[in-house]
Amino acid sequence: MPGRDSPAPEARARRRDSPDAGLVEEWTRAGNWLFRRRSYLPLLVLAFLAALSFAFPSNAAGRLDSWELAGMLVAVAGLVVRAWTVGHAPAGTSGRGTRRLEAASLSTEGMYSVVRHPLYLGNLMIWAGVAATTGSLAAVAVTILVFWIYNERIMLAEERFLHERFGSVFTRWAARTPALLPAPRLWRPDRLPFSLLFALGRDHAALYAWVAATTALEVAETLGAGRGLDLAPFWAIYFGAGTVLYVVLWRLKKDSTLLDVEGR
Repeated sequence: MPGRDSPAPEARARRRDSPDAGLVEEWTRAGNWLFRRRSYLPLLVLAFLAALSFAFPSNAAGRLDSWELAGMLVAVAGLVVRAWTVGHAPAGTSGRGTRRLEAASLSTEGMYSVVRHPLYLGNLMIWAGVAATTGSLAAVAVTILVFWIYNERIMLAEERFLHERFGSVFTRWAARTPALLPAPRLWRPDRLPFSLLFALGRDHAALYAWVAATTALEVAETLGAGRGLDLAPFWAIYFGAGTVLYVVLWRLKKDSTLLDVEGR
């Protein structure tokens, strides 16, 4: 962890002596494990939803129905939450690690002023929207529950790290800011302006994951209904446009500095 020595022996001893140390330590270890694998573990949920779509196809299989439209609206709202958070994030703030927990400063403004984990809130909304593609309220509820439990472990690990790194600054912020259900009355504006280029560079994978997941569920539903790949033109345009956009943004991020923003 950058710029931080390991906890002092007396601090470790206090944690061991705490009555909840066993469960907290166990969940923290689980959270760190899940954090490193958070990019592909949700595929297990997608596999479950695809099996459900195949086994119980709707009469509107292959076409855009009201459930799918509602799910798309919820997922887009989740993507906006993520993009707004990422597009304002300065360099070195919390929430920027990809393979391990890291932070040179603590984010407490903008989305982080109303909710401690806006990116996970966005993820929860996106996957609730994906689950709505199945047309099953039960599937939506199960997906929300699974992601709540899954993200809860990761959030605990992140907060343990931030508490050790920032101490009372983190404690004061966490005491007034809810974990996952936003409190708009606490809003404080971001220091940096929103950068769409930076948000696209950082979050294009989340956008494409949503496009690919919803298309995969529609394909599974159509196959389950015995219609082969008889999809409405909307789905071909939707998936094709999403794929082209992802490839363009991925190449720009990889081969150019167009999506880089100074100070981010």
